[in-house]
Amino acid sequence: MKVRVVSTGSKAKAVQVVNYFKYKAILLKHIGSEHDSKELDELKLLAYEWNKNYVGNYLNFQMITPTICFNQS
Repeated sequence: MKVRVVSTGSKAKAVQVVNYFKYKAILLKHIGSEHDSKELDELKLLAYEWNKNYVGNYLNFQMITPTICFNQS
């Protein structure tokens, strides 16, 4: 999972937490968007904190998720 900063149509910067799967970005959380670089740094810190907390939950969920198998008859 990565924190990325993208430009919006209104020339603001959006901070997002994404996961890459098969070379495509899957948006996990949109933290916010700002026009000011100082506020952008605060959003990045929030994103890193969210990412740190979410990674633990994500890994726990992956370990308890059962694998579903289908019988081919």
